[in-house]
Amino acid sequence: MNKRLKNFHNKLTLITGAGSGIGRATALKFADLGARLILCDLNLQALKGTEELLLKKGNTPILKVLDVSNWQTVTDLAKEIYEEIGAIEILINNAGVATTGDFLSTPI
Repeated sequence: MNKRLKNFHNKLTLITGAGSGIGRATALKFADLGARLILCDLNLQALKGTEELLLKKGNTPILKVLDVSNWQTVTDLAKEIYEEIGAIEILINNAGVATTGDFLSTPI
């Protein structure tokens, strides 16, 4: 393993958008590095697909359906995790909220 990589063994890691794509790939890599994973996505079925791949690697993630565009649900989840599991040590904000429209009239 690359010695420049930080030791992620047993680090509580939360990844949003973990149901597919970059989020899923990130979860698989962090599992290889020994992290404890909390995976979030809007789509529970997609999360279960990621979970299936992780279970084959011997990693049992915690799955949470989460809408990152809803601030209250995000803060509620953070509090729940802190109280029930402990402090999140690594946060991968992979999920996003996108808007579309004319370039000049689309808010940032």
